[in-house]
Amino acid sequence: MSLVCSPSAAAFTLTEADLLNLVTEKRNKKLLERHIDIQIDCELTLNAAGNTQVHLKATKWSGSNDLCGSCPCCILIVDGLQRELRNSGVYNHFESIIGPVKGGSQKTLCFKYKLRKLEYHRDPSAWQIDGVTETTWDLHLALLRGTLFLAPRSAGVEIGQKPIGINVAFELFGVENDELARVLKLHRRPLASTTLSNSNVAKIQTWIADCETAHNNCFSPNTNVFLPTRLLELDNPHCGDGVKLILSADIVKTGAVEAAHSRYMALSYCWGPPEGWLTTNLETLSTRLSLIALDSMPLAFRDAIRLARILDIRYLWIDSLCIIQDDKEDWEIESSKMAEIFSNAYLTVVASYGATCNESFLRRAHMPKSCTVPVKLSNGINGKFGLRYRRHGLTDKMAEFHNGKWVSRGWTFQEERLAKRVLMFGENKFFFDCKTSEKSEDTDRSRKRPDWVTTVQDKSTDDRYRVPRPVDTNSQVFKGQTYFDHWQTLCSHYSHRELSFASDKLPAISGIAKQTAKRVNSEYLAGLWRMHLMHDLFWNTKCLATRPDVYRAPSWSWASVEGHIAWPTWRWCGPEHCEQFMQILEAKTVVDGADPYGAVKDGYLKIVGKTVEIDRPTAADMMPSSREQTWHALYRGQSFTNARLDTAIPDGEGGDKLYALLAAKCKMKKAQNPVPRGLLLEKADTIRQDGLPVFRRVGVFRVNDGEGNSPGAWQYSENQTLVII
Repeated sequence: MSLVCSPSAAAFTLTEADLLNLVTEKRNKKLLERHIDIQIDCELTLNAAGNTQVHLKATKWSGSNDLCGSCPCCILIVDGLQRELRNSGVYNHFESIIGPVKGGSQKTLCFKYKLRKLEYHRDPSAWQIDGVTETTWDLHLALLRGTLFLAPRSAGVEIGQKPIGINVAFELFGVENDELARVLKLHRRPLASTTLSNSNVAKIQTWIADCETAHNNCFSPNTNVFLPTRLLELDNPHCGDGVKLILSADIVKTGAVEAAHSRYMALSYCWGPPEGWLTTNLETLSTRLSLIALDSMPLAFRDAIRLARILDIRYLWIDSLCIIQDDKEDWEIESSKMAEIFSNAYLTVVASYGATCNESFLRRAHMPKSCTVPVKLSNGINGKFGLRYRRHGLTDKMAEFHNGKWVSRGWTFQEERLAKRVLMFGENKFFFDCKTSEKSEDTDRSRKRPDWVTTVQDKSTDDRYRVPRPVDTNSQVFKGQTYFDHWQTLCSHYSHRELSFASDKLPAISGIAKQTAKRVNSEYLAGLWRMHLMHDLFWNTKCLATRPDVYRAPSWSWASVEGHIAWPTWRWCGPEHCEQFMQILEAKTVVDGADPYGAVKDGYLKIVGKTVEIDRPTAADMMPSSREQTWHALYRGQSFTNARLDTAIPDGEGGDKLYALLAAKCKMKKAQNPVPRGLLLEKADTIRQDGLPVFRRVGVFRVNDGEGNSPGAWQYSENQTLVII
């Protein structure tokens, strides 16, 4: 760690009063706020490659703090500003002003960055220390608050003064034996210059050993050794430094199927553009079974092989090589085994930062810039702390992964969550997650895993989550989270992910569905559960979604839309509150392929219930802040429900009417009365042999307060049997 100039040290230093505040203000996130005056004239070069190519140059430093502009602290500030410009999307704001940068051209913006405040923040999150989870409120972040002012003329374009607020955060760290670091309780440490340094390898080995021997939640009682159909063998003497594809049946024939001899590592990564792929297909299968040269493999594959060999793991599973990519039957069979493949892997390695398989996840060529701030107090405490850039407002892992493609891809979602233990490599740090705890490269502290982990374990050690939320008076209510709640949470997070092929929506989460099925003992229906349908049906889109061109799921399934979805909280809905107004007679989906938790080609619900007609909304009906999604539906001229669309409804389809199907009255909050709710439907142009009317779901609704126990709009309606497809 390099020392800083005197003005920088004066700006960032801490005093006895600050340390006293740290002790006494226990639950205050902000430790202190200090006014500063640092001004930087900058040039920002933009090019058509996008915001990852933003280049920032400081041309002049001014302000009463009088920073030198060239010491490690000043360099760190400019580097942090450049990273924040890239990460926060400010690049797009600049492009909207000057127009897009096209082709190979470049444009340079001139602006002034004015820093007005320095804040030190505490860590409000919970850590496990000596087996006890607690929020310590230790000091962990320095935040610079400032404003960007664009120059009057920039890039040859006349631009008015357009101030942009922008904050830059720096993580605090210290060396282990430093006196000040001990007083400040700085548990984060400097990062090694190489990812697989001797100390880091030893740390990883210790984490894995502790997980194997000391974590009850991570112990698998299954004595039958599971192996994927094919694996890469990494220690075959006939392959040199290369590897070969091997059938697991051949491993079994050798008799060496004990866990220590047959353990394998799985790789989770982003494929990227096709030109970088290395795959196994029907034509190359025989070659792969003989030899795969190391220098023919993408960088991420080579890194995985290197890591597995260092950790003495004999086999490696990589989907592109271990699944025959042009054999539909083999792909369906192997993709249906994702739960077993990842939950039985000795270790899953995640290349979370790279966008393609041709990027190294072990390379640490560009160490994050850092600086050292010396502190000398009158009470005799001397020492120093370090600063390095940290994306503000994100968790430890997301601060490292948010710029990577892996965290946005659909298939990778279940790969990480199904894994027994995961080693995740980010932009600057690596992390280790298992079923028990979460660890980070730069600290000895750990975090407790979230409750949903029990849903995807091979064997749950906590049966309290098993109880489904009841919808009838004969069931017992559980006021906390259930496996069904965990499933909804996982699906909500999954809906933020992207897929190269829209048809993969259900297959890419089928492994988690398969594990969940072991917990809930219920039939799976295209992303919903039969036992929990009365609550699973009431997902809603966070903003207007779209539907894929090709059929993917029935309209009542969240998998039928492209967009972010979520469920309202109904955890307080016990038998004394929940009143059903409709009855589900039949619920059916038809699987498309070999995986019962994968793609579907048809599905319907047969329901008995009451509907009322409402007018199809127009753009003028929509609430201004809802992005044409929410409006107050009218019945007999009176507003009676808050209605919410899933997708935009094309004009002229389904007639000029929608139908509000009343479903149930449920308690959303502990101190709130039960709320009637239902589904919005439109008529479908489909004729059934039994003559029943056919509808599609187009949204959801809640009845306004004050409607009473039996919502008035439906009291004169007759029950009818209808079908929703």
